[in-house]
Amino acid sequence: MMGYLSKQGKNLMNRWQQRFFVLSHDRLDYWLDEKAYLECRERKGMIDLAGCSLATAEQHTIRPNTFGIFHVSRRDVFFEAPNQKMLMDWIEQMEKVLKVQEKGISIRDFDILDTVGEGGYGKVVQVRRKDTGKVYAMKIIHKDVLRRKDEVVRDTFNRELSERKHLAGLINVDKAAYKHWLVRAAKAERRVLEVVNHPFIVKLHFAFKTHEQLCLVMDLITGGDLYTHIAAARRLSEERARFYAAEIVLALEYLHAMDIIYRDLKPENVLLDGWGHVRLTDFGHSKDEHSKGPSFSMVGSAYYMSPEILLNKGHGKEADWWSLGVLAYEMMVGTPPFYSDNTKEAYHRLLTEPIEFPDDLASPAARDFVRALLMVDPKARLGGAAATRAGGTKQIRRKWAAGGGGWFSGIDWDRLLSMEVEPPFRPKVKVPGDAGGASGGPKTPRLADA
Repeated sequence: MMGYLSKQGKNLMNRWQQRFFVLSHDRLDYWLDEKAYLECRERKGMIDLAGCSLATAEQHTIRPNTFGIFHVSRRDVFFEAPNQKMLMDWIEQMEKVLKVQEKGISIRDFDILDTVGEGGYGKVVQVRRKDTGKVYAMKIIHKDVLRRKDEVVRDTFNRELSERKHLAGLINVDKAAYKHWLVRAAKAERRVLEVVNHPFIVKLHFAFKTHEQLCLVMDLITGGDLYTHIAAARRLSEERARFYAAEIVLALEYLHAMDIIYRDLKPENVLLDGWGHVRLTDFGHSKDEHSKGPSFSMVGSAYYMSPEILLNKGHGKEADWWSLGVLAYEMMVGTPPFYSDNTKEAYHRLLTEPIEFPDDLASPAARDFVRALLMVDPKARLGGAAATRAGGTKQIRRKWAAGGGGWFSGIDWDRLLSMEVEPPFRPKVKVPGDAGGASGGPKTPRLADA
């Protein structure tokens, strides 16, 4: 594909300049104009698309018909198409270039080795691709769950409400509260995982349907989740907590740059790979922020929900920074702040009382970091200020990586992103592909093929 696009400059003025672009294979070349291209003059530049992600960018650029190309270690690049149709055409063609999905991949291409976990949506199994021998995790979601839209959504919503009696008197629940349940969750997870490409986020390799299931084939992460590690150690050392928090900051920065709110950060959703690096998983509650205005969905998990979600005031990216504050506290102390069997009382204290730490745990810098994230007012919260990329995560980097004992001082963010920093803990893991005691060797998937 070729044609004119306006590209945002990288100088101080960030001016938009029209250039003639040609999309070929895994790169985007551009010339001053079409004449320069036809006369085979030297191109003005080239953008390598390997490892990149794509997303619309109207909210970020405050301009119509814009999209961005994102890479974990390079500057984001933004483009404006002449009109809506051209925007859709460029996105469609670039998605074909960026897609890792192979044509014709199906359930027949995998052997099931073991069951990793099961839930109301279906199950997660360990699989091996037959032609390459590579091992993955396959999330199998039953289509009957997706078909019974109104019934399942309403039943799930009612069940969630019954489990949230502790919220009585704290929030006003209305019809908007159940917008996201199972049906949307499955679609949201696939949509988000298809566009993200980050070392600290689980990667989606394949997605396909059978007659009865939706199958998502992802990285197999073998180091366990943070919930298990915190429970085993009772609490983590501050060094470990700081390392995990820093890698999560980089993952959230990447998601927020693409206008994706995670909305379900909790220990169970933070996995460790075999080397000890974090991987965020389970994007069923995530939301893209390209629609205007805050979200009013009641989403998240118990103690990790921000006050604006609890109070149904509308929320944005700041909600993720609150969850990071709760998680950082739990890693160092062993429980969430004000943990109690009386959850309503715990929520009330969390919203009205200053955060307390046991005397012998957490340095002053760590305490300051957690308290700054657990500000009830999202605008005052560290990472707030509308949580834009410039004013959000980079605010965290600047303030807490600065001298004077900041909790993140001394962190080399570039080396951390490149996974060149040695993790403080390496999990004991089974060799990938080990069936975990399953007998009889690989099993042929007993799933109805499309």
